[in-house]
Amino acid sequence: MNSRTKILIVEDEMIIATDISDLLERSGYTVVGVAVEAERALVLADQHRPHVAIVDVKLATELNGMTVARELSERYGTRIVFATANAESVVKAAREVADCVLAKPYRAKELLEAVWKCQRLIRDAPPEEATVAA
Repeated sequence: MNSRTKILIVEDEMIIATDISDLLERSGYTVVGVAVEAERALVLADQHRPHVAIVDVKLATELNGMTVARELSERYGTRIVFATANAESVVKAAREVADCVLAKPYRAKELLEAVWKCQRLIRDAPPEEATVAA
């Protein structure tokens, strides 16, 4: 399923975003875009309908990662992995939106496990829910 799983990265630190993108692509995933701004993330999502999004909660834009994640989830059924330096404060608020929350700094293995969990959720979803992000 890796090669068909479309992933959007929403991270305002370009070095981190590039590292995530490289890791995911080396692992066989399709990265449909990297957005450093919330507004760009929504445009990319509209164009590519990602299955999974790796979202930094704190973005350097007016819209934060929580808002972007909620939009991606509601509009496209995108599974969300939050990446944040403030994991403890985010977990409670993120429960309704995120499938996983990673505390920065995280290891490559943790990120891949979170994406794999999202893939399982997509695969195990009822047919009408599974096709939303297709």
